[in-house]
Amino acid sequence: MTLLCDELNKIRGVECVPEVAMAPYTSFRIGGACKAFIRPFTLPALEEVLALLDVQDVPFRVLGRGSNLLVDDSGIGPVICLDHLDSRPVIAGKQDDSTFIVQAGAGMRLQALIAWTLKNSLTGLEPLAGIPASLGGAICMNAGANGISMNDVVDELLLTGPGGSSWVAASEIDFSYRSTNIPEGCLVTGARIRLRKGSLKRSLKKIRSVMKKRCRTQPLGKANAGCVFKNPDEGPAGSLIEQCGLKGLTVGKAQVSRLHANFIVNLGGATSTQVMDLITIIQEKIKTETGIELRPEIHIWKERA
Repeated sequence: MTLLCDELNKIRGVECVPEVAMAPYTSFRIGGACKAFIRPFTLPALEEVLALLDVQDVPFRVLGRGSNLLVDDSGIGPVICLDHLDSRPVIAGKQDDSTFIVQAGAGMRLQALIAWTLKNSLTGLEPLAGIPASLGGAICMNAGANGISMNDVVDELLLTGPGGSSWVAASEIDFSYRSTNIPEGCLVTGARIRLRKGSLKRSLKKIRSVMKKRCRTQPLGKANAGCVFKNPDEGPAGSLIEQCGLKGLTVGKAQVSRLHANFIVNLGGATSTQVMDLITIIQEKIKTETGIELRPEIHIWKERA
């Protein structure tokens, strides 16, 4: 991969470093090294990166804030990090007197975007306060909380591939529960979202309420990757796990949170193997006692064969 990094570093606006530990780039603080850590600083640079990787048939993964991610300890292949792409939000237009279209880059932190909307008296994202994702990551997993998901506010997506970038209407994308079907070979690099004129006082009140609930019910002070499992039709995954007596279950340094059973926390030095063992134990226990199959909500990155 050193040769690949050498080629990528020749592209203006690209930084590529071989063998970069992934643990510091994930909220779980777990993961081995990626073979190449690729950071484009401009959209044209990213387009050149994707074209080169496509020609050389090099598989890669895309990193946002790493907040819903478990990376294998043995390491993974190349990673493209979008955190330095231009992500500054702007008001891109209006649908009517009260509905505005805000455009921002995928690398922008969702919480930074929410703060920007408050300053501009725009409302619509408050229920998502506290989700530690990038805008692009939140869209790709169709993040949601408190009754809304990203598909409720997204108007258009900027998709980038080896052939360039283009805007696509959100209505053409298949959004589902905690998942978005992005066309193969494409990256979400920007979004236009619908927001309404609102009251700063009401928005702040809503955010305080959302954050108070998060602090009361989620292990925010410990390294974790958010909810581990998707909620099945039968009810919240956390309630099922708790009912089966698994709260506090520990494998090595990985533990089912004592505060919220759908969180696994890193007590310090947990490995991906320990987390995966805990996930398997939970799935098998829930299946045996309830007949329900829990499906992971977190993304699990392993080296591709």
